[in-house]
Amino acid sequence: MLDDKNGRFGSAGEEEARAVGGGEEEAGAIGGGKDEVASNGNSSKLSKAYKKLEEEEEMAQSSSATSASSRTASFILRILAFALSLISLIVLATNTVIVTDYDYNEAKFRFQDFYAYRYMLATIVIGTAYSLLQLVASICNAISGGEGMLVLAFFGDKFISYVMATGAAAGFGVTVDLSRVTGGTGLDMSNFFEKAYASASLLLLAFICTAVLSIISAFALPRRSL
Repeated sequence: MLDDKNGRFGSAGEEEARAVGGGEEEAGAIGGGKDEVASNGNSSKLSKAYKKLEEEEEMAQSSSATSASSRTASFILRILAFALSLISLIVLATNTVIVTDYDYNEAKFRFQDFYAYRYMLATIVIGTAYSLLQLVASICNAISGGEGMLVLAFFGDKFISYVMATGAAAGFGVTVDLSRVTGGTGLDMSNFFEKAYASASLLLLAFICTAVLSIISAFALPRRSL
């Protein structure tokens, strides 16, 4: 009987030991599952971080490409604005005509004899000086790699473009009025009027370039804040 009891206790101990071993294996499996879940979670986080970095790099590359193209366009437009306003200034400043009436009396007309042309000349001088200043600033920024004062350029471009627009409008208006007034007098002032139209047209083109520059400056401001 003692042997039977010992055999029972032995078999019971073995079963209990097996149960304990099975529990340990189950616990190990659970622990391994937890490790696997944790590793999967870490890998997903890393993949998300890598994707975010790639997106940021793509945005930075696209932003740098856009910035470079806008700088090139701005530089070209500033050269055009300066050249057009300078030529307009030369044409208007040299606009003088000598006419002869029916009695062979000669009369000399100059642009400064009319207040509208004086105002037009003032707007051209202001626009030319501003375009030259911004052109020099653009060259300096290109050499140093900086962006310059975008806020000042934005408001300056808008103000100067409005000034140029009013100057061109004044030039066209006074030329049309003078051509109508002198049409029946026999005074040949066609050369004077052609130069005035040419100067006003060049000033109008310079205004368009400056207006486009103000739009480019407006788009550059939020990109810089980012």
